[in-house]
Amino acid sequence: MNIEAKISGWRITDWPKFPLISTIGGQIVPLHYIDNLNEETAQWILDTFNLVPLNKEFAGSNYGVIMGHDDVIKASIMENAPEVAEELNTFFSPTDWRKCYLRFGH
Repeated sequence: MNIEAKISGWRITDWPKFPLISTIGGQIVPLHYIDNLNEETAQWILDTFNLVPLNKEFAGSNYGVIMGHDDVIKASIMENAPEVAEELNTFFSPTDWRKCYLRFGH
């Protein structure tokens, strides 16, 4: 995994492949999906993003969060790639890597 400092934030390239969390349209995460995540990931999402009413019911939920591509990857790392999370913890210590502006592949 390559991490480079840029004026616009940290650019991360060549990260290992891991499954992404379930979303609708790549950005909408219904509350029902959040309930199925591990406690740390779900708590981070609910603490970081505002629940919004959805226009129609998705996956049994009328509420959800809207996350950008990079935040979906952050949540996916927390959920499915603990070794990547540990590498980011080590690199960004003592700052919490989840609070850093990370850009994955762009």
